[in-house]
Amino acid sequence: MLFVVTVLGLAALSPLANALATPRATVCNGHAELCSRNYANVTYIGSHDSYAIDTDVLDLSSNQDTSITAQLNLGVRMLQSQAHLSGSTLELCHTSHARDMAAMNFASLSEILMDQQYDSQTFLSPRFLIMACHGNRLRGSLQSYLTTVKSWLDANPNEVLTLLITNGDAISISEYWVPAFTNANIIQYTYVPPSSTSGKTGWPTLGEMIDAGTRLVVFMDYNSDTSVAPYILPEFNYVWETPYDVTDSSFPCSVDRGTSSSMLMINHFLDLDILGIDIPDRSAGSTTNSEASILANAYGCLSLNSGDAPTFVLLDWVDKGAAITAANYLNGLS
Repeated sequence: MLFVVTVLGLAALSPLANALATPRATVCNGHAELCSRNYANVTYIGSHDSYAIDTDVLDLSSNQDTSITAQLNLGVRMLQSQAHLSGSTLELCHTSHARDMAAMNFASLSEILMDQQYDSQTFLSPRFLIMACHGNRLRGSLQSYLTTVKSWLDANPNEVLTLLITNGDAISISEYWVPAFTNANIIQYTYVPPSSTSGKTGWPTLGEMIDAGTRLVVFMDYNSDTSVAPYILPEFNYVWETPYDVTDSSFPCSVDRGTSSSMLMINHFLDLDILGIDIPDRSAGSTTNSEASILANAYGCLSLNSGDAPTFVLLDWVDKGAAITAANYLNGLS
């Protein structure tokens, strides 16, 4: 009888023992209130072309002023990037508007003007200069980028982060992407949803993701392969987007990619159309990223998003404006 009582007593105590043994997140992404929120029911500020960093106003291919670590420390919780092969290495860079101008890798307009290999007639073409500046500048390897992200996750154990990767060139997942993730030692943090997860449904809370240590969600827009890398999720199974490369500062809302039953990402970055080429509008950064502009865009999408706030707000120049204030408002935080 004593043995039975002892076993029953231990069984009764085991939930308490487990609770004491398992740490529970009490602050998630900076706020206790977010720990009980479903991942899809939180608004995150995202950095568009997060790797394209330069304060030189003549660098027309830049989208951000501050480093990846600085962006994350500001409160950015989605990093968008794109990579293309340079030799056998996945390098971060824009898709070139000038693919026929083989391997141009100028840092800025000033470097082009100083280069002597092009004749004066070429230099007199404004379209050439814009294409070259907004073209194929390499910004470092994907592996190095992921290593930086991993170091930040190591140092910030109560944060859930999302990566959105563009793979428009259909680069092999197994040959190039998996080695980059493996060598960066970041796969341990990735979240792999069950098959029942779709769109906004089936996601864990931020607290659950933090407690499990799987607090990095990775989406790829096209050409993912979950049979090879189950942690790289096909974006449009879960997310819908508004149009990008927008030149209208009112940001009219419509479904551009994905289906509106999914999580919404608003592409809230403004471009200038110069000779038919879309260039990031650095001068409008503070206004575009103002609380008023972001909230107006979010409210304009309510009818297409089942009355919900956007899950992701993607921005250029994340250090300008009041994006975090806007996100806090959308999250119902003071």
